[in-house]
Amino acid sequence: MLANASYFAFTATPKNKTLEIFGDPFPEGQVVKHRPFHSYTMKQAIQEGFILDVLQNYTPVASYYRLTKTVPDDPLFDTRKAQKKLRRYVEGHATAIRQKAEIMVDHFHEKVLAPHKIGGQARAMVVTSGIARAMQYYQAIAAYLQECKSPYRAIVAFSGEHDLGASK
Repeated sequence: MLANASYFAFTATPKNKTLEIFGDPFPEGQVVKHRPFHSYTMKQAIQEGFILDVLQNYTPVASYYRLTKTVPDDPLFDTRKAQKKLRRYVEGHATAIRQKAEIMVDHFHEKVLAPHKIGGQARAMVVTSGIARAMQYYQAIAAYLQECKSPYRAIVAFSGEHDLGASK
């Protein structure tokens, strides 16, 4: 890379309004739609060495919980819907988030930083289901890093304005 050049990286899944402003229009039946004027795929960026393939080093952190059935079968009970609500509750519980944050930070310190992977320039990324969950993980990771007296800090990034209540 040239020392006197600036390099910029942008990533986004554009919203319709963004595409209307910056995209190229094309007719689809009676409607005019818009598409990005250019795309730089993750595959291309990996091949060109600008980013690492995160899926090669992807480490899922699973949850474990078990329900006990105390009521006989109810034909009106939607099992799938109940499981989804239960998972959302468990995944969003402060204790679960804190424990996962500790596992991730400890793993990063011991398995990535300690052996000086990526020339000592390693970074970690936590992917969440949404902005509110990202804030929860950010707060848990930041608190744990401080408790560990780690020289590293966490950041969180998202676009737009969001009402996060007490999470701000």
